[in-house]
Amino acid sequence: MKRIVAAFLSGICPGLGQIYGGRPRAAFTFLIVIALLTNIYAIIFTYVAPLQLWVVAMPVMGALIGLMAWGACVLHALILRPLKDTKQTTRLKSVANLVTFFFVGWAAMLAADIVNGLLNKDHIIDYRSVSREGSMLPTVASGEYIAIWRNYHSIHDPQRGEIITFSRPDGDLFVKRIVGMPGDSIEFHDGRLSINDQIVERDPAGYLEADGYSGALYRERLPGGATYTVLETNRLAPWTSADRVLVPEGHYFVLGDNRNASFDSRDERFMSSSDRIRGAIDRFVPKEQISGHPTLVLYSNISARVGSQIQPAIKK
Repeated sequence: MKRIVAAFLSGICPGLGQIYGGRPRAAFTFLIVIALLTNIYAIIFTYVAPLQLWVVAMPVMGALIGLMAWGACVLHALILRPLKDTKQTTRLKSVANLVTFFFVGWAAMLAADIVNGLLNKDHIIDYRSVSREGSMLPTVASGEYIAIWRNYHSIHDPQRGEIITFSRPDGDLFVKRIVGMPGDSIEFHDGRLSINDQIVERDPAGYLEADGYSGALYRERLPGGATYTVLETNRLAPWTSADRVLVPEGHYFVLGDNRNASFDSRDERFMSSSDRIRGAIDRFVPKEQISGHPTLVLYSNISARVGSQIQPAIKK
């Protein structure tokens, strides 16, 4: 009967059945092993595994590791032979071991969280829901959740063609694509982007109807090799053109992929705030405002889009 009770207690909390059976060393061993396995697999998936594997496999692996550790602990409690409580001192020792077990467990988990947090402080994967009225179609659709590598730009410089997240002065989070680097001259007329007086190459890529938009798709290729697909609808918008501007140092010119439905650097008010006078620099995104590097689609109403890459292909 005591074995069944010990197994039941271990099912509630791994190690508890071992304490009940008078095996505190076994309880502490299970506690330490579980904490180590949890942090080792978290570190491996954070730093070694590709993000697609991280998104899909990390929850599954975590559940499997937890079930295996829990099952081993329950099995051990079921087959161990409880010590006979023939003396009052033995019972008092069991109570002391139980209290110590919970304090040690709490301290171990707290230490593991602190260490894991310190290791991951510059590599945290965040996720956001995209709700900018389809301004990044066809790359990202409204309502989709995307994975974002926060602080990516603390170790990587922004690149031409890269999709970034950033905050405007009013606090709104935006998702756009960098097309203009510091020192570039940028023009945008009649749906065509020009960088340093060269019209960006593009080829027809089909037709799209999504999120209430319909129009022609084009594959653009930026200087440096970044290629991606943009949508050009028949909607007229005041920011579909932009006169020649020079991108200042430490700033970037960004566009949405849904070119006729994106509020971006073509508008001089794009990065302005209500508490200062508008100026030419207000259309550009400062490097210090860039907050993340989107990587893939985590959730979409279209199942085929889940797991799809967000960043552009690079063709030299």
